Amino acid sequence: MGEDPQEIIAKSIRQWHALTLKQVQTLLDGNLDEFGKLTEISAALQKRLDGLLPTPAKLDRVSFGLLKEIQTIQSDLITELQKGTREISNAIGKLRKNQTSMKGYRQTKPATPRFKSERT
Repeated sequence: MGEDPQEIIAKSIRQWHALTLKQVQTLLDGNLDEFGKLTEISAALQKRLDGLLPTPAKLDRVSFGLLKEIQTIQSDLITELQKGTREISNAIGKLRKNQTSMKGYRQTKPATPRFKSERT
């Protein structure tokens, strides 16, 4: 006999919650490779939950509370990622501006004098 569908849903939501907490920690550590892997796992778990979840009215209070907490954590993650993206974009813009201004300061070597050939 199989498990209760409500128990499977609750277990999956708890796994997803733990996964989002790991995502927060890896983002704080700056490990973007691990963050990407966790995001892929999270997307697969969300897809599986989409097939399992009944209407939200049929969820128990604990699962519903965890889903709300997951929502706030993920919105905070997105905000932090946007902030980091903006910082990187600004840094790239400064580097591009500096590189362009450095090209203006380059001086060419004075041309060596050309001597006429002795034959002419």
